[in-house]
Amino acid sequence: MNMLDIQQTQETGRELVEIADFLRRRSAGSTRLASRALARSPRRIGVAAPNYEVRPPLDNWEVLHAPPRDARRFDTIVADLDHARSTEWAPFLSRAALAGCEIRHVAEYLEASAGRVSLAHFSPEHLPVTYGVFYRCCKRVFDLAGSAALIPFAAVAVAVASVAILVTMGSPVLFTQSRVGKDGKVFRIVKLRTMRLAAPNAPICATAADDGRITPVGAFLRRFRIDELPQLWNVLKGEMSLIGPRPEQPELAARYGRALKGFHDRHRVLPGITGWAQVMGGYAADLAESEEKLSFDLFYVKNASVALDLKIARRTVRAILRGNSAR
Repeated sequence: MNMLDIQQTQETGRELVEIADFLRRRSAGSTRLASRALARSPRRIGVAAPNYEVRPPLDNWEVLHAPPRDARRFDTIVADLDHARSTEWAPFLSRAALAGCEIRHVAEYLEASAGRVSLAHFSPEHLPVTYGVFYRCCKRVFDLAGSAALIPFAAVAVAVASVAILVTMGSPVLFTQSRVGKDGKVFRIVKLRTMRLAAPNAPICATAADDGRITPVGAFLRRFRIDELPQLWNVLKGEMSLIGPRPEQPELAARYGRALKGFHDRHRVLPGITGWAQVMGGYAADLAESEEKLSFDLFYVKNASVALDLKIARRTVRAILRGNSAR
């Protein structure tokens, strides 16, 4: 097995672990499907995954390390069809299809079940060239109307937060930062300060869980996303949307762009104050977490619609009310 095969095996193996995690959470009733197509789980799922070490399967989920003789005991077979076409799995998949078994590509199944794109199988050709006029108009109207509705609340919240920041941290209350927006254009965002002032030559890094730079007042503001409210101005200017992938700093965007396949494709849409990655996977502090976050961002870029935006808005409100919306 050459290095390319090993890398592909590892990447697909991670996706199969994610499928197992999804099915485990589903059985406990802790999450909902991202697609109505999987509203009912099959009686028996076979995962054609030779040479993968994965977590113990559920009762209705079985890893197939070799093609079984009888495919009729499965309702669905999840397989990496790109790999299976050139191996001994091809005859088995043919028999399974003839026996009435549903054959699902691991990338398609991951997207439908977990709401994320398979980075191992991702291609920019999977993304829409443009979005319809109806959606673009609806999104802009939603941004303007939503921002106008939030401004009265935002003004009061920002005023109270500013006093708290002055008392506990001193000035400045606000800070500006460069971020990468649609089509790679750099713009400036304004946020309420939630961290202690960094040293002049401190390296640029993402915010980690339990980051020691965050003050108690800052943690409260971040928990309920009050620190993001000044970005409504960016929405009104058309630099951001209420909903979209979170914009990264130029240095981090360049770093992730070199390391992560498809990262720059998230710049096909306006960045947002909240997004699919935030309501599904939270925030990212390192490259591994950024890779997971990217899989959600690309799912949004690929499937952006009014319905998906409304779903994100509902989940954002729910997360804010629960106080678990940010680090």
